[in-house]
Amino acid sequence: MAQHIQDWLLECSIKHKTTTADTPQHNGVAECLNRTLLDKSRAMLANANLPKSYWLEALNYATLLHNLSPSHSIATTPSEAYTGTKPDVSRLRIFGCTAHIHVPEKLQDKLSACSLPCTFLGFSHQCSAFCLVHHPSQ
Repeated sequence: MAQHIQDWLLECSIKHKTTTADTPQHNGVAECLNRTLLDKSRAMLANANLPKSYWLEALNYATLLHNLSPSHSIATTPSEAYTGTKPDVSRLRIFGCTAHIHVPEKLQDKLSACSLPCTFLGFSHQCSAFCLVHHPSQ
């Protein structure tokens, strides 16, 4: 490891420990969380009848749910421990549930639907919006 990194770690009172290469089981806590999040993601995809290609959206939502859920290791939720404020869970929805998106009037004709059925995948990272996918065959 470069000397400037070692100096910075020492300056910040960070102890740097290495593990044997290709043995992730040595980092038990992180591996346990990885397995938990992947199990949740797999279950969410199966429950929503979504293909594996949506694994990242499921993993992001599983991580969000984990951070908003109470923990035995700390007296509060991980989100509250990090931010200092109680998390707002009012916008949570079931992963893969049906959501309808409004079609602007200028794109509608007289007999067309006013909304399109979509599948809920989570929340946008860029703004305060839902992340939805529309399958025209629905």
